[in-house]
Amino acid sequence: MGELVDFGADFDAIFGDWRLLTDMSQLYNWVVAQLLKPVSPRQPLGPALFNSIARLSMNVGVDVVALRTGSSGVLEVFSTKRGAKEKAAPNVWHVPGTILRPHEDFQVGFRRLETWELGVSIAHATLIDEAFASDERGSYLMKTFLVTLEHDPPVGRWFSVEALPMDYFALHRDRTIPVAVRAYLRSGLAS
Repeated sequence: MGELVDFGADFDAIFGDWRLLTDMSQLYNWVVAQLLKPVSPRQPLGPALFNSIARLSMNVGVDVVALRTGSSGVLEVFSTKRGAKEKAAPNVWHVPGTILRPHEDFQVGFRRLETWELGVSIAHATLIDEAFASDERGSYLMKTFLVTLEHDPPVGRWFSVEALPMDYFALHRDRTIPVAVRAYLRSGLAS
C-alpha cells in the first residue's frame, strides 16, 4: 500500500477553498478550473484540450458556401464528406466549416479551410448568416460566408442544390444552403 501524504498548510495554500465544495461534481469542476489556470489562451491548446473545452462552451463556427452555375445551367454547391471517424455526423456530406480557436479571426479559419478541406484559396468571402447550433461536440454561433474560390477544388464534389444526397448534413441542407442561394441570387453572381 502507498503511504498517505499530509500536505498540511501547503495543500491549503495551493488548493485554497476546496473544503467549501459540497459534491463530487463541484469538486471535479473546481479541480479542472485549477488545472486550467496555467494554460495560456494565446498558445495552441491541442485537439484533446480544445475539444474538451469546446464541448462545454459556446464556440464560433465558420461555414463557407461556394455556389456556381454548372455546365447544365443548374445551381451547384461545393461539398466535402466528413470522415468515418468524425465524432459528429461521420460519413456525411456538408459545406466546409471549422471552429475558431481562442484568439483566431475569420482569416485564420479561412486559411485552415483552404488547407484542410478546400485545397484552394478563397478569393472572396461575404458574411450572409448567423445561426445557433449544437451537437455532441458543443454549442456554436455559426457564421456562414458566401465564398468565391480561386478555381475548382481538387477534393470534394459539386452537387445541384435541388438534388443533394440523402446523407447531407441536415442544418446545411435545410438552412445554410437555402440562405446562401438567396444571397447568391441577390448578389448578381449567378449571371
